[in-house]
Parts: sequence; C-alpha cells; structure tokens
Amino acid sequence: MSTKMAGALLTDLRSALSSPEELLEFLTRLLTEHGYLIVFLGAALDFCLPSSGDLVMLAGGWLANSTGDIHLIYVILIGALGAAVCDSTMYWTGRIGGYAFVNRLFRSRLLRRFLKPRHLRRVEKWFYLHGGKTVLFGRFTPGMRAAMPLSAGLSKMLYPRFLAFDLLAISLWAVSMGSIGFLFGEYWEVIITALQSYGRAVALLAAALVVALLIYRRQRRR
Repeated sequence: MSTKMAGALLTDLRSALSSPEELLEFLTRLLTEHGYLIVFLGAALDFCLPSSGDLVMLAGGWLANSTGDIHLIYVILIGALGAAVCDSTMYWTGRIGGYAFVNRLFRSRLLRRFLKPRHLRRVEKWFYLHGGKTVLFGRFTPGMRAAMPLSAGLSKMLYPRFLAFDLLAISLWAVSMGSIGFLFGEYWEVIITALQSYGRAVALLAAALVVALLIYRRQRRR
C-alpha cells in the first residue's frame, strides 16, 4: 500500500468514526473490496486497535446477510484465526520477553508508578490461581483483551492450558459477534451504542474494584 493510499485510508477512518452509520459504510466498503483479509486483520490487530475485532465481525456478519458477497461461516473461521494469531503472539511476547521487556515497553515515569515488580508478581500469582477463567472472560472484557495474553505469558502460564481456554473463548466470541451482525446488523447504531455502554460499565466497575481494594488494604495496615 502506497503512502498516498494509506493517508487516504486514515482520512476515511477519521471521518467514519464520527458516526455509527459512516463507520458501517467504511467497514462495508473495505470488506467488499478486500474480503476476508479485512476480517483477519481486524481480529489480529485488536491489541493495538481496540474493538477492531468486534467491529469487523459485526460488519462481516451483516454483509454476509445483506449482500451475500461473503459467507458467515468464513467470517467466523477467519476472524477466529486472526484472534488466535494475535493472542498467541502476545502470549509468546510476554513469555519470551519477560519482565525486562515490559520494563522497556513501559518506560514512562507515570506507567512505572503502576507497574512495579510487586504488581507483576501479583499478576503471576493471579494467573496461577485463576488463569483459565481470566483468559476465558478476558476475551469479552474491553481493555483486558489485549492485556490478557501478554499477562498470561509474563506469568509463565503453561501454553497448552492457555491455548485451550483461549481457543474456547475465541470460538464463543467469533460465533456470537458474527451471528449478532448477521441477525441484527440492521440495528447497527443500537449495537454500537450498546457496546460503548458495556465498555464504559466495565471500566467503571474495574475502577470501583481498584478503589475498594486500595481502601481495604489501607484499613488493614491501620
């Protein structure tokens, strides 16, 4: 892709983000022109483009229903493949790179305040006790989806165990997202609004849990 084409694509993307209708039109055009490649890339790049996997699966499902240019079963399978590639890549990045990699990755002074060795040890203990459930539910939790496989690798969670839970989670996610797009894609704006509300609710719940944990620990110290 030339620089000119990439610039035009970014311009179209910025315009598409202004409304759900324009976003659907943008994704539909990409899917029509490039087919399943967009489904794969959207799912595979979910770690750096939050919710891109959800969006391409929903749009792909709707396109399969409305035009028949692509088929739902292939949207589900190729989206699942992209997600699996993404998660395994992030897992091995954490597993091989280790804490030294994370320290290089998060060099800002602000992030170092929240990512200290003791925090990483807690992550490791958490995955030892609850790794399977975390991998399963992390796939459906905004923000955790990208951090979950990296954290699993950092904590040295056994890869076969990680892969088993990850593939189960990805299968459920791909089938549900593709099917929702296929069956209810005509209510695109409602779906996007619901996803945004869900993301905000999860973020608020996570923030509340962190505050509650901090208060609890402070009371214990006293």
